[in-house]
Amino acid sequence: ARRLFRGGPMPGEVPTERAPGAAAGEGLSADALGDDRPVWADGVPEPPMVLEHDLPKGWPIEVRRGETPALLAKWAGTDTRTFLSDNAEVLGRRRWLKTGDRLAITMSANQKVAFDNARETFQQQRLDDYFAKRIDVFGVPVHATEEAADDKVLHAASVLAQYLDNDGDGEPEDPHLVEALRAWDGRLFMAVDRDELDEIFARIEAAHPGTMEKTAWWVNADGITGADTNWQDLATEETLLPEEQGGAAFDGALEEVLHLVSHVGLANAYPGAFAEAPGSRLADAMDIARGGSFAGVPDEYPQGAVYTYDDTTCVYQCQAAEYLYWALTSLLGGQADPQRFAEIDVEWRANTAAKLETMDPAVFALLNDPAYRLAKTLPDGRYEGRPLEVVSSD
Repeated sequence: ARRLFRGGPMPGEVPTERAPGAAAGEGLSADALGDDRPVWADGVPEPPMVLEHDLPKGWPIEVRRGETPALLAKWAGTDTRTFLSDNAEVLGRRRWLKTGDRLAITMSANQKVAFDNARETFQQQRLDDYFAKRIDVFGVPVHATEEAADDKVLHAASVLAQYLDNDGDGEPEDPHLVEALRAWDGRLFMAVDRDELDEIFARIEAAHPGTMEKTAWWVNADGITGADTNWQDLATEETLLPEEQGGAAFDGALEEVLHLVSHVGLANAYPGAFAEAPGSRLADAMDIARGGSFAGVPDEYPQGAVYTYDDTTCVYQCQAAEYLYWALTSLLGGQADPQRFAEIDVEWRANTAAKLETMDPAVFALLNDPAYRLAKTLPDGRYEGRPLEVVSSD
């Protein structure tokens, strides 16, 4: 009802001031309305004043973990573009948020109440509810079910730590990369196998409909993360401890953890270099390695293609993430074993650093560019830079 009166007086010039002695909400008297009183005014309550709590104003907020521009704009009843524009002085060209960013959102006091309620509900329903334990790696959570063995969870967390702190001095090589992982709420989910992971995802979707439409593989047209929460999953059955590796036995944590780092971290921190869309340095290199720019999997790759991934469910951004994995782990010596190469040569030819330099010089140059401070040593799950501890999610 207030909105009906906010634009100006109704026909007949209904006065905005109350008659002397009349309380707010009481019916208007004929005397108060004067001789021009419209017929419809008899018994109609006084139009409410436009009170202070109805007027939009800028409310200061401090960004909490997991909050994104899309979420904050939604809770405030505005759109993401307006939210980013209003905070351009703080964010600059950055389109993602850091925990602790001090911003302002324009809304009425009534909308602020709804905003605070939605925000609190979100924080209380974080994804910790679906996992029994976790490890924090520079603020990036590794979640695991009760059934996931602690030694496997610690191993995966150590691999993540080594990708971020490759020299093991206890500090990440690139704080900007870690900030992007945290700002876009990157997480690693671990369970025993795919069946257990699927059961958890079904529970999440039941509690929060629409969540699974934007998982870790959802990106916007610019090839960077577009979801509110971004995760990569890893089964303990594919996670191999150092004593379990060798020959063709490959540690799946090296791949899945790197997908999290590249897709949620690098693509958002350095979109010009690592966005999973045509035009980035990564995508340009991949198009050369595949023998052309293909949105999906071509019927046949051109002769001489270095990268020939043939999973038809893997669209362009997925192909880019897989490509970076193959290239970086080959550069670091992870794919060099002859038995391993016999398994992978159907889709990847440049399995050593020497081959990568000669067969795919574009990606070799990208991965060695000192601007991005990528890993120089292949993670082995033996991280000693700082203590990592499995803790209860309760």
